[in-house]
Amino acid sequence: MRRQRKTPGSIGQPGPQKAQRTTKGADWRREEVLSRQKRHFNPDRLTLHILPGEAKDKDKGRTFPVGVIPELRDAILGQMAVTEALEKKQGR
Repeated sequence: MRRQRKTPGSIGQPGPQKAQRTTKGADWRREEVLSRQKRHFNPDRLTLHILPGEAKDKDKGRTFPVGVIPELRDAILGQMAVTEALEKKQGR
């Protein structure tokens, strides 16, 4: 019997399985979601971006409205809060 590995998935630590569940049907690859950085997220519009040159189709970028998937929105906003607190603590 194989043991299941525990995967991160709580707010502040969106794991690979959560990323896959939340992007199903969104036409984004799991790796594209997991590789996003702070600069790829627009908190005012609740959108996540793939910039031109970052996707397989090098000429086009893509935008995904994360606000339409509450689980993804909460995970990203939670991670942003953790990141901002850490940056503030480090004086960035």
